[in-house]
Amino acid sequence: MSDGDKAPEIHDEEDVNYKPPPEKSLKEIVEADQNDASLQKYKEALLGQALKEPIIVEDSSSNSSENIYSENFPTLTESSEPRTSKSVMRKDFITPKLVAALDRCQLSMRDSVFILEATIDALGCNIDEFLVSKSSIERIRTEKRKERVGNIRIDFQNEIPDVVTLHWDGKLLPAVSARKSKERLPIVISFGLKKITHCCAETG
Repeated sequence: MSDGDKAPEIHDEEDVNYKPPPEKSLKEIVEADQNDASLQKYKEALLGQALKEPIIVEDSSSNSSENIYSENFPTLTESSEPRTSKSVMRKDFITPKLVAALDRCQLSMRDSVFILEATIDALGCNIDEFLVSKSSIERIRTEKRKERVGNIRIDFQNEIPDVVTLHWDGKLLPAVSARKSKERLPIVISFGLKKITHCCAETG
């Protein structure tokens, strides 16, 4: 064989049978990316749920290869049931008459709490079921006083007499706390009073 003659080219069997992979279309590439992203989100959701709930080991090796690459992944939903709180509704038992009695006896807020708690306990009731505290007693007494004043004004406006008598005088009256006295200017309007025939207690 002369130097001018060219040696025949020898190809391996793998080179002869090699075929380049078919080119994927743009649609196939996009679908593959979406499947990968959905699979990643599904794995992250499973991991988050596994951290919250106890892990239960099951033999699902036969179905794992089929379900993990499926396009329709199961959706994970949280329970939307409202959580019921164990808050107890406390009873408001303080009436305007009770407020008037506490004011008439000139009891402070602290003394009122002591008396009300002792009364509830003596009746065999649970103290936790009632609004008994210094702040609640003060708030309720203030509200009841406002209601009483409003009712007095309404009654007076509905029945205004032709002639009234006005009385005023400055006096030192006890404060709400019943520990101090403050200067007050009480104003009293009297009307419809019957004439007293006897100035003493004798009615004979």
